[in-house]
Amino acid sequence: MEIAELASHIDHTVLRPDAQQVDVERACQVARELGCAAVCVNSIHVALASRLLNGSSVLVVGVVGFPFGATYTAVKVLETELAIEDGADEIDMVVAIGQLKDEKFDLVESDIAAVVHAAAGRPVKVILECGLLSDAQKQRGADIVAKAGADVLISNHTIFDGSKTKLPAMATRKPGGPHPYVIGTESVLRYLKVAEECAAAAMLRLP
Repeated sequence: MEIAELASHIDHTVLRPDAQQVDVERACQVARELGCAAVCVNSIHVALASRLLNGSSVLVVGVVGFPFGATYTAVKVLETELAIEDGADEIDMVVAIGQLKDEKFDLVESDIAAVVHAAAGRPVKVILECGLLSDAQKQRGADIVAKAGADVLISNHTIFDGSKTKLPAMATRKPGGPHPYVIGTESVLRYLKVAEECAAAAMLRLP
């Protein structure tokens, strides 16, 4: 897969809690130059990203209930409506993780369905946070997302993907020792192969 093709499937994210205007500006510039699929930002930055990306093919994605999903459905709905008013083309919402683990499936479904309705036809991607779920919970969550009418399932965000657990290993790493963040050429090639296969099936978006 060529770089341009890969970039066209990437959602460039600026979701740090301390992200400033300059960070959003930089991300939007990079996304324009590379031809990324979208720039994903926190709610307060949706209007800025929308202005910066106006006239380009890069979409603006606003996050809802981020990062924990543990808020009122009414708040997620309001956040969705305001993000759309500010120019969001898509919505990324976080599933109610605790309710999913508690097997309160009707509540999880109604929460997602309410955001889908508020999005008024715009694509809704649901962040499932698979790193916190059992295999059975992942499958049930995926089924609920589909039933609720959402468009895309996102496996997890970097907050819960385990990458931060490697920081202590970095702190104690000796010169020449194994690097906890280096995964090797084989892993990179395998990742690109999977990405290419997903792209061919029109099922690829990379946050």
